[in-house]
Amino acid sequence: PRHFLYGLPASEAIRELASLLNARRILIVTDKIIVNHSTLREVVKSLREAGFEVFVFDDVEPEPTVETVKKIALLAERHGVNLFIAVGGGSVIDAAKAGLLMYEKGIDYDPTSLSPFDKLGLGRKAKLVAVPTTSGTGSDASFGIVLTRIKGSSKRKIAVGNYELVPYATILDPSFTVTMPVSLTRNTALDALAHAVEAYVAVMASPFSDALAEKVVEIIVGDLPIVLTNPGDIEARRRLHMAATMAGMAFTAAGLGLAHAIAHAIGPKLQLHHGLAVSLVLPYVVEYNMEHSETARNKYTRLSEIMERKGYSGELDKQLKQLYKTIGHPTRISELEKPLSQDEWESIVGSIALEALADPELAFNPVPIGQDDIEALLRKMY
Repeated sequence: PRHFLYGLPASEAIRELASLLNARRILIVTDKIIVNHSTLREVVKSLREAGFEVFVFDDVEPEPTVETVKKIALLAERHGVNLFIAVGGGSVIDAAKAGLLMYEKGIDYDPTSLSPFDKLGLGRKAKLVAVPTTSGTGSDASFGIVLTRIKGSSKRKIAVGNYELVPYATILDPSFTVTMPVSLTRNTALDALAHAVEAYVAVMASPFSDALAEKVVEIIVGDLPIVLTNPGDIEARRRLHMAATMAGMAFTAAGLGLAHAIAHAIGPKLQLHHGLAVSLVLPYVVEYNMEHSETARNKYTRLSEIMERKGYSGELDKQLKQLYKTIGHPTRISELEKPLSQDEWESIVGSIALEALADPELAFNPVPIGQDDIEALLRKMY
């Protein structure tokens, strides 16, 4: 992002940015929960009092579909908006990115066909400002979008990306996160932790992404237990919020890996929050990568030293499971709130492996892997 704004109320920061960009017609993209948040109501009021035309789209669902994205683009086209403001979690920000893409490229453009190498020429009609309301996805600082395509009764997550989709600005106001339920606080923070751990060993990792990832691990392992015990600790919330954006920068620079490839398949099949899905699989991917790559093992050791300073012992995969137990998070499929039987899990292992093999995130994993090894990893997860 060209601008990072923090330390200001969201309403003030957005008003300043809108003036800077000479935006007159603004589309706020959000969901049914955040639209009623007092901070967002203050944002809308402040913009309208300052003379901006403000339109609100609040129908973004978890795991947004291509159909929802098209509605955003049509609304933007109808009103000729020149600034998108995404206020929400990763689903909202991803939907706004894809909506802007269709607004600029045409309503018939298929956002799931996007390539990182496409020259899009975005920004001629509008710019995108992201206001994350969860501390996890890093979508406010990343080039990726994850959309859901529905065919009949089946759902499939499709992850694509392009550097022109990185929001122009991100506004970090931790006041949005104070009222998050415990489970959402935990799942989103563990999503950011997975971003950092995967980016750290990804094939495109560099000293730049490594520095971000190391700091993210330090912050989340230290501050997540504090926030779960004392949700109103605004300073710990502020650090977690910043860490999520840093993790987004890290994986945009370095890539992700096998844990995200598998999680993109597991989430829709089990109707799990993405942060829960990716955190469940992460220790098993760490274990696999350590067994098959000395380079990955050495880098994981540096992360385990950070976790050791926070009181966790052993190798990184075991430390992650210790952290999960400390904060009341499952470490295997059989510990889920609505667990599957072993036979039910076995019946979908093959299809999960096939979808993971087709996921673009797999290309960044430090170790090649085939279907049989993914299936063995999934069985170990049960």
